[in-house]
Amino acid sequence: YLYPARKILNRQGGTVSAFLDQQRKQHEQLGFVNYIANNNGFTLYDVFAYQEKHNELNGEANTDGNNWNYSSNCGVEGKTGKRFVNDMRRRQLRNAVVMQFVAQGVPLLLAGDEFGNTQEGNNNAYCQDNKLAWLNWKQADKNKEFTTFVKQMIAFRREHPVLRLEKPMQRNDYGRKGFPDLSYHGEAAWISEFPEECNVAGTMYCGAYAVKEDQNTDDFIYVGYNFGNGMGHLALPKLPDKKEWYLVMDTSENETPFFAEEQKIESLNVMK
Repeated sequence: YLYPARKILNRQGGTVSAFLDQQRKQHEQLGFVNYIANNNGFTLYDVFAYQEKHNELNGEANTDGNNWNYSSNCGVEGKTGKRFVNDMRRRQLRNAVVMQFVAQGVPLLLAGDEFGNTQEGNNNAYCQDNKLAWLNWKQADKNKEFTTFVKQMIAFRREHPVLRLEKPMQRNDYGRKGFPDLSYHGEAAWISEFPEECNVAGTMYCGAYAVKEDQNTDDFIYVGYNFGNGMGHLALPKLPDKKEWYLVMDTSENETPFFAEEQKIESLNVMK
């Protein structure tokens, strides 16, 4: 999961089709664990703050550690006071968290990633028993907005079991629910494949395929992705029983990505 996700987030050769295949990976006997950062490599923040590894302090002339990080510095290597760059990094962090928590596999967050922990570009910090590798939990208060967003995303996944089915999604209506368990959409609804140059995609999950303990079915969930530059437009499929679409979250919103009140919509415009 790590490489396809990083590639497409940082525009380094990934494709929408490869990414969507990762998003629906699941198995009845063998579960999948999805992460974009782990203890061996960059922290999640550093994936969007450093183009190159910076392991000089490890004493091996920066020859240790993984050279294939598929990371991006969003325009400036390392720490910066430029607001535009920092806003872009925060948006990419939100994008990464959403991708993990709407994928069918189990999402794994490296400790500290929920508040934007950095190892200053060191992707092999096991030998650093100091502030570089330690976690400063006070950073959670300084980055409260992002920490709150992560909590909200965890709650959203918990509230919608269709995002974590035990069986692999088939992309057809095998259960005769009136809709496929998972369907793909673009500028027009109900497309089946994405060309290699495509940067925008919509995915719809049919909640009738997930039954909660009280036997109530889940909602229809639509997730819009834009991995290109600028605005992308996505069609929203028509829903049954006069149901309507409502926007509940937008990662391009810096302060409150989850809206206090849901917004009624008829189509979806998505920023990266």
